[in-house]
Amino acid sequence: MTEPEQPNPDPGFEPDAPQAQGAAEMVVVAGATGLVGRALCSRLVECGYDVVALVRDPNRAAALFPGPVSLLQWEPDVDGPWQTKVADADVVVNLVGEPIAPLRWSDARKRILRSSRIATTKRIVAAMAEASPGPRVLVSASATGIYGDRSSEPITEASRPGQGFLPQLCIDWESEAQTAASEDRRVVLARLGMVLSGDGGALPRMVAPMRKLMGAVLGSGRQWVPWIHLAEAVEALLICIHPQGPTGPVNVVSPAPSTMRDLSAAIGARIGRPVRAAVPAFALRASLGEMAGVLLESQRVLPEALQAVGFEWEYPVVARAVAHLVTK
Repeated sequence: MTEPEQPNPDPGFEPDAPQAQGAAEMVVVAGATGLVGRALCSRLVECGYDVVALVRDPNRAAALFPGPVSLLQWEPDVDGPWQTKVADADVVVNLVGEPIAPLRWSDARKRILRSSRIATTKRIVAAMAEASPGPRVLVSASATGIYGDRSSEPITEASRPGQGFLPQLCIDWESEAQTAASEDRRVVLARLGMVLSGDGGALPRMVAPMRKLMGAVLGSGRQWVPWIHLAEAVEALLICIHPQGPTGPVNVVSPAPSTMRDLSAAIGARIGRPVRAAVPAFALRASLGEMAGVLLESQRVLPEALQAVGFEWEYPVVARAVAHLVTK
């Protein structure tokens, strides 16, 4: 796997503007130890922001942040100094949430998935309200899963939500974040697609078995997969925190959604493993239960909000992104 390069979007304003403004703005990142959180904190430091990462164990997290990132211990359901830091921040980025995959969605697991997103977001929003005017922007993670299974229908930020556990989870998650909106505060709902990285997330889990055996397509392979290169997901979040950034839902995805078959073929071509087999939908459902829908449902999601602010992608096509992230 290779280290992700930084893309070069030109949205008409610079993400590292705080350096030119004098005193650095403070950005508090919750969920900072995750795949996107780590990359975002590193990039924020490069851009001149004062970065505070909320972490459960600062000693363990220290190795994840080689740069000058301040680590502050927090438990979302326990009062502490983190609340004051959130209230005093210029920007809050909320990336908290237990992983959706790969565990089955038992009733207990569903409660954890909901609590880790909705209850935690509620606590963050409450902390933001302790200061006036408080943070000028909240960027709160969501997911393209909000749209549900939509076949080949083009989906934009204006599209209606879907039905089922995952769409309802995202609806409730976003609703909690929206309560932070005010005349002085912008709320951005970052609907992340599948984030491709060489060092974590879904891509290495797809590559590993394909290196040992021939490649296999999940389900029919015709389902659309909203995806984005990790480095570009980070740049999109930087655009969202900028004073001239978008408001409301933002689809953080590539402008060229891929089918599952094309994604699998791109991986196979990169590592020299032909894609000749398929894992049928019934087998995935038998193994993963309701969670299999994450892999089988089709979402042709388009990033209209990012395109409206002039964002440019260096890796708009999945084959190019996979070639950059996966070693032969």
